[in-house]
Amino acid sequence: MRLVWALDSAYTTLDAELARVRSLRNILWTATFLVLLGVAGLAVYGWFFPQSLSQCFAPKLGSGSGNLSDIVCPSQDFRGLPADTWRRR
Repeated sequence: MRLVWALDSAYTTLDAELARVRSLRNILWTATFLVLLGVAGLAVYGWFFPQSLSQCFAPKLGSGSGNLSDIVCPSQDFRGLPADTWRRR
């Protein structure tokens, strides 16, 4: 009788552990799907409105350059441009 009880307890514990693993798997699949959906949405938005997703910025280097600033972009750096130029790129 003890052997039956021990096997039943072991199988119950195994079922609970497998249920936890399946739950984690489902959470990971859902999170992956939502992230991919967000990336696809951002890509479509960037395709139709490319100017709104500018990756260029003008770092604050100091006040010694006057009215000129540097613009840093992933593809190319621009040096010594008027300060408001980076908003138009």
